[in-house]
Amino acid sequence: MRRLLGRTSRCATRRTSSWRCFSCRVLHCPDHGYFEDLGFYQADFSKAEVMPWGKDAGCAFLSEKCMENNITKWPKMFCNNTEPRFRCPTSRLAVATCFITYNETPVPPYFQYFADKHLCGSSALMDYCPIVVPYNTGSCAQNTSKASASLKAFNVFSDAARCIDGEFKPNNSQRVVAPYAGMCANVSCDTTKRTYSVKVRGSTRYVQCKAGKKVELSSVSDAFEQGGYITCPPYVEVCQGNEGAAQAAALHPAPRTAGAALLVTALVAVACA
Repeated sequence: MRRLLGRTSRCATRRTSSWRCFSCRVLHCPDHGYFEDLGFYQADFSKAEVMPWGKDAGCAFLSEKCMENNITKWPKMFCNNTEPRFRCPTSRLAVATCFITYNETPVPPYFQYFADKHLCGSSALMDYCPIVVPYNTGSCAQNTSKASASLKAFNVFSDAARCIDGEFKPNNSQRVVAPYAGMCANVSCDTTKRTYSVKVRGSTRYVQCKAGKKVELSSVSDAFEQGGYITCPPYVEVCQGNEGAAQAAALHPAPRTAGAALLVTALVAVACA
């Protein structure tokens, strides 16, 4: 259970760098249960939001070791190498990396997850399991003018931006790099239809996204090398609690699909006949 609560009790995993719980606008079922168990509150569980961390992972997620001999059953929760350099945490609020530490002496057997007994994660709350940790300078909501040049090369920063998975390389890179696996992109959410669209670095328009759909980056932007793509995550992971994205939807309606455009054209033709 500590592995689960370790991710819900620390507000910094959901909202910037503040450690004050009242600064967090997202409360999940475990949070509601915790407050109700105090005896001073009555929780409205209908207001709880989906917690991506551990979702649909099964009971073994809590009862078994997070990783054995470099292999994990839950690659969305735990990681076993520091490549790719950039990837997405489950919160999708920043670009992140797999955080693995090397110890001078072997770690205790119950914290050994790698073939190399000197390797482990860094958090006692997480049983020293290796997890994806946001960069201190990787927030998707940071001021663009304060972001580093290396991050500005492939990210879009705003209150509505969320980290999107993919496999890509920034264009005109001055050195050979391994493909990146995550970027911050602007999100525009239609809360009525529960659909969304995204706008990536170097693009002038939003493109519709549906869970599992791959968007070829070179078709919408000149900022990326040929062959790179992003994979659209589920609606709830990028739109839940994303007030900026809901506002963006009002300013930037989702583009019509080709079928919808043809239908409108046909209706206009009939009306004018």
